[in-house]
Amino acid sequence: MSNKYSLKNRIIRWVRLGISYIVLTITAIIAVFPIYYIIITSVNPIPTLASITLRSLLPEHPSLEAYYYILFKEPFLLWLRNSLILATGTIAITVIVTFITGAACQGLMCPGKQR
Repeated sequence: MSNKYSLKNRIIRWVRLGISYIVLTITAIIAVFPIYYIIITSVNPIPTLASITLRSLLPEHPSLEAYYYILFKEPFLLWLRNSLILATGTIAITVIVTFITGAACQGLMCPGKQR
């Protein structure tokens, strides 16, 4: 009787493990698909971007033409510099406002505050 019970528990454990792996695999595919689609879209020629089909997920004629165009024909480094300036300014303002807010709230009596 105990041997049959042990076999039943092992089967249940293997089924649970199998279901867990299936769920984790599906979750990983859903999480990685947008990154894959961005890369595939960037190497596909422009006319193929208008029609999204299952066949378009595997590019027939991949090309790095878009990368060449954005790096050498457009002021990409200027755009990158402007974005970095904006991001740095936003971070600096956020840190300053957070510091001032924390200093102002330090004197307040809050539940759970340790003295």
